[in-house]
Amino acid sequence: FSNPLFLRLFCEGYDKRRQKAALVSTEEIYRSYIDAVNSKMAETFQYAEGINIVYEVIETFTLQSYGNHQRNRLDKDTAVGIVETVALKHHVSSRIYEFLISEGILADGIDAGGEEYVFVTYEGLADYIYAFYMRQKIVNRTEPDEEIVDKINKPGVLEELNCILPEHGIELFERFPSLAKDGQMRNAFNAGILWRTDQGLIKKETKDYVEKVVVKNTDSCDVFYDNLIKIAIYQKHPY
Repeated sequence: FSNPLFLRLFCEGYDKRRQKAALVSTEEIYRSYIDAVNSKMAETFQYAEGINIVYEVIETFTLQSYGNHQRNRLDKDTAVGIVETVALKHHVSSRIYEFLISEGILADGIDAGGEEYVFVTYEGLADYIYAFYMRQKIVNRTEPDEEIVDKINKPGVLEELNCILPEHGIELFERFPSLAKDGQMRNAFNAGILWRTDQGLIKKETKDYVEKVVVKNTDSCDVFYDNLIKIAIYQKHPY
């Protein structure tokens, strides 16, 4: 939890709950945080808690911003329009925009040109939402690989996919060999080790990738062993 924003997500998502950190995936942390904020917003604006408006807003925002190659940033008018559209769909007040700002889900700013913009406060959350959306396209092969690679070849998205896809028995470096030796992919694979809860590392293909690619590069080799040491203190960890 070197990132204070990520620590905040964890604390708010697991408030009043006992949970061993070693057994929690990033997906569970993000989902718990979103659910906690949505529960509070549902109570404030009187809608059914089962309708996850917070997730819907973040997903719509993220797909549009990443689709425009702006990565987690939209002009304020567009962002407010997204929130108002979701609010109208569920018959709730458009004041949920101010609520999402106050809760730290969204934040706004002004660029050097004086233009107002909005972003998801914790970029890792936006990366996760986008990665989760792309997961289905990767699993079901609903788009050409070249198009998918162009969309996912971003450090944070690769990191999240390296956590999400192994739960489906898929290693990202196997699915897209063109990315396997890339520095961003090696870094993403290493980062995923800290949060993966599957048994994927014991697969022959994964061991081969580690031996032939990850540890063959000094930068990724050091991080790989550092991360193994970090998780070694947890009993019953899959690695």
